Amino acid sequence: MKKISAAMTDEVIAEQLFARIEARRKALQITQADMAARIDITPKTYRNLKKGSCSVMVLLTLLRQLNLLENLDSLIPQPTVRPTDVWRQTQSSAAGVREPSAGVGERLAARQRLKTRDQ
Repeated sequence: MKKISAAMTDEVIAEQLFARIEARRKALQITQADMAARIDITPKTYRNLKKGSCSVMVLLTLLRQLNLLENLDSLIPQPTVRPTDVWRQTQSSAAGVREPSAGVGERLAARQRLKTRDQ
């Protein structure tokens, strides 16, 4: 198996992912037909995964069956608050731009902080 990189085409990446899924399935000693039945698709649809043609729900169900679902946190980590995001928010608040998600209480608190900072 090759290391997946951005230089690869989507088709090659799909093939590499399928190869990894197949290796895991074989290690668990599950046939393709049995895996297809477990995730409620036809064996032909299962084989088409190699081409990358499946829904996200099928992929998630397959990853759950292979006990790989927890690995998605490594693939797509939780968003974190970056210092630049905090800075931008304070700059937009200082410029009088209201954040649509801020409630009245939050806006009043931000206003009070700006008043005390400017004094």
